[in-house]
Amino acid sequence: MILKQLKEKLNLKKENLIPLVFAITVTAIAVIDSKYFDYHLLGVMWIIIAILLSILVLIIMIIAGFTIMKSLFRISAGLSLIIFLAQSYCAGPVTSTGNIALMSLISIAFIYMLFDFFNTLYKAVTENFQKLKTQKGSFEKALFVLLFALFAYFFLWAIYEVISPIILNLCIYK
Repeated sequence: MILKQLKEKLNLKKENLIPLVFAITVTAIAVIDSKYFDYHLLGVMWIIIAILLSILVLIIMIIAGFTIMKSLFRISAGLSLIIFLAQSYCAGPVTSTGNIALMSLISIAFIYMLFDFFNTLYKAVTENFQKLKTQKGSFEKALFVLLFALFAYFFLWAIYEVISPIILNLCIYK
C-alpha cells in the first residue's frame, strides 16, 4: 500500500524506473563504500559506469551503421553496374563522344542513386525514431540523436572515401 502511494506520488513509469533504480544503487554503493570500504568501491563503480556507457554508445553505433548499410544495399546493384560499365568502357577504345555519354550516364545514375539512397535513409531513420517521438524532449533523447547523427555521418564519410577514388580514377576524368 505504501509502495503504491509512493509510486503514484513520484509518478513512476517504466521509463523512469530504470534511472531511479540506477541512481539509488549508485548512491547506496557510494554510501556503503565511504562508511566501510574507504572509497575502494568507488573506483570500481566508475569502471562499471564507463563500461555501461561504452556498451550504450556501441549499440547506437550499430543502429546507425545498420541504417546506413540498409540504405546502401538498396542502391548497391545500380552502383556496381555503373562502376562496371565505366571500367569496361575505359578498358576498350575511348572516344570523345563516348566520354561525354559515359559522363552523362554516370551523372544521371548518381543523381538517381543519391536520391534513392537518401530517401531510403530518411524512411529508415524515421522508422528508428518512431519510439523517440512518443517521449517528451529530454537530454537522453537529444544525446541519442546527436550520437546517431555523428555515427551516421562517419559511415557516410567512410563510404565516400571508398567510392570516390574508384570514380575519380576512371579514364573519362583524366
